Amino acid sequence: MTNRAVFLDRDGTLIEHYDYLTEASQVQLLPNTVSALKLLRQHGFLLIVITNQSAVARGMLTEKTLTQIHDHLKSMLGREGAYLDKIYYCPYHPEAVVDQYRRDSDLRKPKPGMLYLAEKELDIDLDRSWIVGDDDRDIETGKAAGCRTIMLESRGSSLVRKGQSNPDFTAVNLQEAANLIIHHNRPEEPPAEQTTPQIEDQPEKPTEEKLPEAIEQTGMPEALPPSAESQPTQPSTEPQSSQSSIEHQPTQPEDDNTTSHQFIAEREKPEASDQTDTETLLARILRELKAINRDRNMPAEFSIGKLMAGVVQMLVIVCLVMAFRFGTSPEPQTGATQNCLLLALIFQTLTLTLLAIHRH
Repeated sequence: MTNRAVFLDRDGTLIEHYDYLTEASQVQLLPNTVSALKLLRQHGFLLIVITNQSAVARGMLTEKTLTQIHDHLKSMLGREGAYLDKIYYCPYHPEAVVDQYRRDSDLRKPKPGMLYLAEKELDIDLDRSWIVGDDDRDIETGKAAGCRTIMLESRGSSLVRKGQSNPDFTAVNLQEAANLIIHHNRPEEPPAEQTTPQIEDQPEKPTEEKLPEAIEQTGMPEALPPSAESQPTQPSTEPQSSQSSIEHQPTQPEDDNTTSHQFIAEREKPEASDQTDTETLLARILRELKAINRDRNMPAEFSIGKLMAGVVQMLVIVCLVMAFRFGTSPEPQTGATQNCLLLALIFQTLTLTLLAIHRH
């Protein structure tokens, strides 16, 4: 059975957004990043970072420094018990200052080349996977590969493009995005029976392939997570991916299109005949309807009642502070102190009532 994955943008999704992050000391995890990653891993998702790194093409940092930054990020997450399965980055840009990185790569978002590479190497079902980011390019990348998409609130960077894409969902932060993924995740499908033989005229895979220019880094060098250990063994005709490489020798420009188009060709292969089976199709529709019904019955995590309870609780604190000031002034005002304490009691009772209503 193929794996499910959540593809994550780096800047503005996992860490604070710098226009061009060039030093490991600049890496700062966003709030709730660790808890969100743990939740997604507990539900069986592979966690894969895909990021454009044109700073390399602009000569602002080297790939060696970028690898050190990613190692530092993985170390920060690992200390909290959160792990990434892979980090893919594309160092190319059409207007690069450094000649060897000047190209229009199919692996640069919003093109889906990095997702196709992950699909190939990690046996990922893109139709059952998600992508989360804060930029239109992230959403367009996911849609091009058939993933479901979540747009996060922008952190105000001038480099972020937003407003032209149409994401499936929007979220305030990564924690809310993780909750949406768990709530709306498509149910597991039983393996379909092979009712017809394999199509004979499918193009054969080449015996040798060049490693594409997208760089990959493993999230757990010493021990793979359970989901990664259970992945099927890759056929011997496919090259093994490099792990945590420090230096990357870029391929010639003409290889870029060749490799990326190969991924696209593999995606366009005819699907198995089980999709034409009427009973299987009806079963899928029934599962989708059940999932939608469950989603509608799930309570929302945010409510007006909780917000009002928080506001009223602040009023309680204000009343207590005023009562203290009236009671400890050089000329104590007993009546004003009692009135403030009475208001505090009333507001506290209202707070408890609102919370009780929210629980029910």
